[in-house]
Amino acid sequence: SADALFLKFDSSFNIENKILYGGTLGDGFTKVIESDDFYYFLGDTSSVEIKDSVDDSSNDSLIVKYDKNGNFLWKNSFGGSGYDVCEDFELLNNNIIAVCSINSSDIEGMNFKGGSYDTVLLRYSNFDGKLLGFNSNGGNGEDNFKEILCTSDTECLIGGYSTSTDLKD
Repeated sequence: SADALFLKFDSSFNIENKILYGGTLGDGFTKVIESDDFYYFLGDTSSVEIKDSVDDSSNDSLIVKYDKNGNFLWKNSFGGSGYDVCEDFELLNNNIIAVCSINSSDIEGMNFKGGSYDTVLLRYSNFDGKLLGFNSNGGNGEDNFKEILCTSDTECLIGGYSTSTDLKD
């Protein structure tokens, strides 16, 4: 099975640091954000022992934090019994905001609309990785958002596509 891998290179493309993270099934990083002292990784996991949710082998979103020396600090996963993956995230003053495409109807508190995918915005504490809240939106089709841009701590824009015919203007 695949593990998530991060490589840091110097200006001559020599490997300076390597982080390997994973469990018994497939795991991967799709995006990294660097802050002054930390690395934040966004990806997904199918490994049951890494997940914080339903005990199955479907994909869940994954956020992992390491310090600059490569020491693991925390991880958090989000998802249910379906294919749930985050596409993008932003680091704000005290929070991490992630935009995800979710096709699970069994996530407590989520208003899944019944299409093939809904979009979920997640807010995590960047200190301990605790999920602070989420907001879902979608319609009767596929609502898949791929990109997020936060213009302030209180306003974010997301972009993607929708095949839903029942979304209100």
